Amino acid sequence: MRKLISMGALALSLAGCATTGGAPATDVSSFIAQVQATTAAVCAFEPTAATVADIIGTISGPAGAGIAATASGIAAAICNAVAPPPASGRLRAAGPPTVAGVVIHGKFLR
Repeated sequence: MRKLISMGALALSLAGCATTGGAPATDVSSFIAQVQATTAAVCAFEPTAATVADIIGTISGPAGAGIAATASGIAAAICNAVAPPPASGRLRAAGPPTVAGVVIHGKFLR
């Protein structure tokens, strides 16, 4: 419950604190959709809405430090996490890609 409240407060602050009378859930949903669209455009990966919401919930805590609280900042963090390993041949650490401790779920677009 606490995480949901902090996520809503964060999303409102990300929306510029000025709404046009829309419900906060609408603001959060539109911000999540913006992150998804930006991520798809930048690296052809579409994260799930739940993944984006979980990342938004971590931004105000120590795990989310360093993630820009913008759609493009969150998209960049996701793209960096799902990017292929460098050409040097070094393998990425075992386990799924994560951002601020949140496992990234979604799909690559063709």
